[in-house]
Amino acid sequence: MPELPSPPLELRMSADGAIAFSFGDQEICYRGRSSCEYGRLATKAKEPFCAVILHHNPPHRSLDWLIDYQLKGDETRGGHFGYHFYVVDDGRVHQGAPLTVRTNHIKGLGYKVRKDFGKIAENRNSIGVTCVGAERPEGFVPTRLQKAATISLVRSLSHTFDIPIENVFGHGEIQSDRRYQEGASIAAYIRSVYGERVVE
Repeated sequence: MPELPSPPLELRMSADGAIAFSFGDQEICYRGRSSCEYGRLATKAKEPFCAVILHHNPPHRSLDWLIDYQLKGDETRGGHFGYHFYVVDDGRVHQGAPLTVRTNHIKGLGYKVRKDFGKIAENRNSIGVTCVGAERPEGFVPTRLQKAATISLVRSLSHTFDIPIENVFGHGEIQSDRRYQEGASIAAYIRSVYGERVVE
């Protein structure tokens, strides 16, 4: 009989549910700012989290650049864009936005680029997690430590917020204007290994 996966690591959070301190023995560095609007419309229409979307960024976009971009906003695009969590190549995790707000990280269902797969996910109900620097010419290539930390983080988030593992998606799986590989390999792995099992 195959060995069952270990239970998810406990996600320790602030009393108000905004800041995650750690999961297991992995500390989380908070980089958010109370003055940031984040996803203003998504936060106004926020619903309980029901999905996790995995992303990647190119190596020339450093963690500091990505956090700064999210906090300052983009006037040309008309808002703040970024993620709740940033996982760097050595497996360390940084939180870029409070979990009490929503971030702009995927296009809505009204866009033609949205696929039927993963249509449950919207900015108003999804946690965005990105692997910093994992976008390579050959596709989505996170480091071993980055992949392990992302899997553990996603399992902890799913357990804490009662998000079905089947609702973990890669950005490229749900949006046709993204490279299909974006987040897809880790998301598919998490769904296949930690999803619902039929016990015979």
